[in-house]
Amino acid sequence: METKMEYFKRALEKKYEQRHYQQLRCVLTQTQNDAQNFSSLDFLGLSSHPYVKKHTIDAITRWGAGTSSSRVLPGHLNAHVALEKKLSTCLGTEATMLFSSSFALQSALFSSLSTTGSTFYVERSYPTQKIKSHLNARTTLHSFDRKALSTLPDGREPKIIIATSICPKTGEVIDLRSFMAHAVESDAMLMVDDSHAFGMLGKRGFGLATARKGVDLITGSFGANSFGAYIGCTQMMKDYFSTHIPFEPLAPANIGAIEAALELIPDMDAERTKVLETANLLRKNLTLKGHKVIDARSHIVGTHLDPALSDHLADHNIIAMPNDLPGIAFNLSVKHTQEQIDQLVKKLGQTAPALV
Repeated sequence: METKMEYFKRALEKKYEQRHYQQLRCVLTQTQNDAQNFSSLDFLGLSSHPYVKKHTIDAITRWGAGTSSSRVLPGHLNAHVALEKKLSTCLGTEATMLFSSSFALQSALFSSLSTTGSTFYVERSYPTQKIKSHLNARTTLHSFDRKALSTLPDGREPKIIIATSICPKTGEVIDLRSFMAHAVESDAMLMVDDSHAFGMLGKRGFGLATARKGVDLITGSFGANSFGAYIGCTQMMKDYFSTHIPFEPLAPANIGAIEAALELIPDMDAERTKVLETANLLRKNLTLKGHKVIDARSHIVGTHLDPALSDHLADHNIIAMPNDLPGIAFNLSVKHTQEQIDQLVKKLGQTAPALV
């Protein structure tokens, strides 16, 4: 007779066989230099910036450790409203909505957009699996390559085109103008995920979709300095989402950290330049070692290295993001030095032949 845990044991063993599993392990200790982390979204080092930390503490002192309830109840603080207005100004949108996490945003967004049966066109850089679980049976989903916009089939309205401004696996930046033009031609909404551009690229550093009239929904995360996520949209769409979405508010600590980051980001051109130069240095050095590097101009360096090498790097306290290209992506940050780049390239040079 099968025990109550047997199903889960077999499912886990299957994941191991297919190499489709995640492991939680602590590689970097508090005493080590976190610049060895090439998987972080903290591109500008804002999570440890003194100004951000001070504002985080100030917010806790003023508002407490938590909101204790839903925003539709007494947990809706004036600080939430003020932060949404500030973020709207930064993004160039009529309105914004804040969420406690990227998962909370995706769950709320896609479930509300699919209530009447929509057609989603999802560019392959966006993780489709994050959408499927929130859609109903009347919804149609098409996955497409960014170079095949003109081949998209017609579908039931409302039609929503979804893309990431920067591919997190390769570092490539999309041709946003072509996406906006196609959205107009096909009478579709355009949603752009700016999570990997926020803080680094675009107008004043607030993302590539910032102040773009052809983008209907801007989504992103605050992984660059804190925790949480946002939607930038029109006031009408905010009112629509508000009637469909039950969600928990950001904690006061997150509010303080995000407010401080929004003040700092526009004046961090020197830091952004340094990160991009470091990324170019890594691409150059990997190419000289014979590794196949994806041609891109962002702060994310995509490669065709064997994803299994990420485990080898982790054994040497170097964290990198494996993906299914196959390849490994390296997120560069202002904390990375030439010494750490040299160490990374040396370690890969010792263990990894170039893949084709």
